[in-house]
Amino acid sequence: MTNLTDLLPAGAGGKQVSFTASGAISSGQTVALNSDGTVSVISGNGSVVEYEDGSVRGQTASGIFDSANNKVIVSYSDSGDTNKGKAVVGTVSGLSISFGTPVQFHAGATYYGGISFDTNAGKCLIVYLDGDTNQTEAIVGTVSGTSISFGTAATVTTNYGAFPAVAYDSTAQKHLVTYRDDNDSSIGKAKVATISGTSVSFGSEATFEPGRADAGKIAYDANAQKLVVSYYDADNSSYGTSAVGTISGTSVSFGTPVVFRSATTSYLSTSYDANAQKVVIAYNDGASTYLPKAIVGTVSGTSITFGAAASLGTVPVNGAPSVAYNPDTQKHTIVWGNQNSPYQVYQVTATVSGTSISATSAIVIYDATNGGAPEPQSLVYDTNSDKMVLQMRKGSTDEGIAFVLNSSFVPASSFLGIADAAISDTASGNITIKGGVAGTVAYDSGIGAETSFDNTAISSAITYDANAQKVVVFYDSSDNSSYGYGVVGTISGTSSSWGSSGSANTSGFVQWVDIVYDSNAQKVVAVYNNGTLSDHGYAVVGTVSGTSISWGTPVKYESAGVYYNAIVYDSNSQKVVISYYDAGNSNYGTSIVGTVSGTSISFGTAVVFNSASTFGISSAFDSVNNKVVNAYRDVGSSNEGRAVVGTVSGTSISFGSDVAFNTTSNTPITATTFDANAGKIVIAYRSDPSNEGKAIVGTVSGTSISFGTEATFSTSTMGSGERYIAAEYDPSTQTVLIGFRDEGDSNYGKTIVGTVSGTSISFASEETFSSAATLAIDFAYDSNAQKMIVIYRNASGVGQSRVYTPDTTLTPNTTYYVQSDGSLSTTSSSVTAGKALSATSINLDYSS
Repeated sequence: MTNLTDLLPAGAGGKQVSFTASGAISSGQTVALNSDGTVSVISGNGSVVEYEDGSVRGQTASGIFDSANNKVIVSYSDSGDTNKGKAVVGTVSGLSISFGTPVQFHAGATYYGGISFDTNAGKCLIVYLDGDTNQTEAIVGTVSGTSISFGTAATVTTNYGAFPAVAYDSTAQKHLVTYRDDNDSSIGKAKVATISGTSVSFGSEATFEPGRADAGKIAYDANAQKLVVSYYDADNSSYGTSAVGTISGTSVSFGTPVVFRSATTSYLSTSYDANAQKVVIAYNDGASTYLPKAIVGTVSGTSITFGAAASLGTVPVNGAPSVAYNPDTQKHTIVWGNQNSPYQVYQVTATVSGTSISATSAIVIYDATNGGAPEPQSLVYDTNSDKMVLQMRKGSTDEGIAFVLNSSFVPASSFLGIADAAISDTASGNITIKGGVAGTVAYDSGIGAETSFDNTAISSAITYDANAQKVVVFYDSSDNSSYGYGVVGTISGTSSSWGSSGSANTSGFVQWVDIVYDSNAQKVVAVYNNGTLSDHGYAVVGTVSGTSISWGTPVKYESAGVYYNAIVYDSNSQKVVISYYDAGNSNYGTSIVGTVSGTSISFGTAVVFNSASTFGISSAFDSVNNKVVNAYRDVGSSNEGRAVVGTVSGTSISFGSDVAFNTTSNTPITATTFDANAGKIVIAYRSDPSNEGKAIVGTVSGTSISFGTEATFSTSTMGSGERYIAAEYDPSTQTVLIGFRDEGDSNYGKTIVGTVSGTSISFASEETFSSAATLAIDFAYDSNAQKMIVIYRNASGVGQSRVYTPDTTLTPNTTYYVQSDGSLSTTSSSVTAGKALSATSINLDYSS
């Protein structure tokens, strides 16, 4: 038995999880981590199967998936039987494929060829060059069981039609047949084909390339509803070229051909990316190197534009690279054979992003053992089995062979994740698991190690400076007369580091602190109660430079005692809004608008939003409706939890009517954030008399807000002090992170992830980030590092921080990527985890 240890990224809590493997595991193998504590080696590709034990002529075989019968069809020229045209039906089961008996569709010599499937008729259409007459012909095939039967062949053109190709237009429910007319200056021509029963008929002929069009292939762009014909133009230095075709009835018309490669381009293949809505061309760089490359095309009207080409590998291609799109993983598989020794077949997994395509490192998927250059001829995605089938010519003996690529892996119910194993200690059998662990993982999420930002912080607040790409903490230091200070933090992976603190020139001890980033001014604004100056309200502007911060002169915004300060940035008006308890006006809830200019700030006139004693204030900005939302405890309404919507205009703010979200006897503290994905306000709070942690979803409409049903995130006793509850939206996971002091569990600091759906919120399991008495909790999301950071004060009065990566809550039918720290995110990376099947399971793709 082999013991395995899953080593989490540095600083990710240090927790180790042991698994047990039965049998030997070799370095570099891909393994599955199972919930019963075992490790299983994930098998590679399926076994090689012959579909033709004679020999297949080069550049003649094509494959297609028959979605009506869930079969793979391969058409080819049997060079071992006088080049007769044949087809064979394959059935995929797991990682295996079996074939029926080949069926002849043309008794004479058959060259080149292509195949398409008509989803409307439930038939396939095979096009080929009749080697006896040099005419291009087409024939309809019907699959039944593991065999195929054919109608009568029809002539596409009586001229010498070389390089015939075919593709199906699912919108027009027609096929486009293209060919090189060698009896007419070898120009590129096309006809529309219509299947009726077991027969096929053709429309009028059209020209797509006035020069010599060689090795044409076709992709159907379902978004643009166009057909893209790609080829190399032998009359234009063999440049790679594409033309966009539009079917209307039984006719087709083409836009002006567009060059995608201004250099010699050899054989190619094409696919369509339904997610990116782009065409992908994989081609042989015929300019002496013959290396595999790929390029992305975007159809607009009757034309097409291209991004930059990407290199796929460093070994020369024998024939053309084959490409096929997997709609489940939203990636392309590209394979090619090495024309030189060692005669191997290579595979990459490619991802389209915008107008670019990137590929994983090439891996060997077939080795001919120096038996001659293998030639992959078609790659077919079987939507029924979710597998790729590679059909190829073997090499020196030229048999027709095929095998299933394990390009996606469907986990069992006990499956936890997937990783690559690398033996680190062969003597003891210990194996280090590296790589991303996907799906539902069995260990704590990534909570980085504690880092101190100040040893004497009392209360603190944090924000993210998007211009400097740093987080900034504003706090009061007990070692410095409780004056206000700022410190700049840098997040790297799951760690944070801090620069030197900078005095905020508060000239007095500070309380009730908060801070926000003004993206228009590219400054941070901190607010506080100056305890030395009669608790008056002040604000100060900070400028981040590197890992330091400098401050302007503090400006008074309220000449009376202020408490429960909350500040938000209104990105619509480009103003900050401070809300607070105004001790100089009957403790009313009050807001004021501030305008940052340089290193200073000025204010409009204060406006009352609640004409009663107002406690526990928190604020958020709804960027969908461009409104400020204040949540608070309304002493004048039986201590209910209430919220009000504010609209900034110029340097003033006006409010609608307040609405209760909690009508229990006391809502002493709130934390509010805006879920940008759901377009909703989320308020977290302590609900008396149970003292449980509750949250509720609010929907802003005009100047009012309505609420769904409250949800409980903790049944333990919540604290009611300053920043005992915090809430922040995490755009990387599209969830809300709530932090709280759990007085029912030794005052430990806890977090929990909430997911908004409609007007409801549901929660994952809570986690502990501080196993000590915890105060002054606050969050900020670093959009550059794509991490959440939590700050807090521990039992020793030290200001601490930890970088936080929540457990992934999966969104069904969404593709997730492994990040550099092993976490999952919808943010694209070079490693794809797979597509979520449910909130807790994922269809994993380890090919990348």
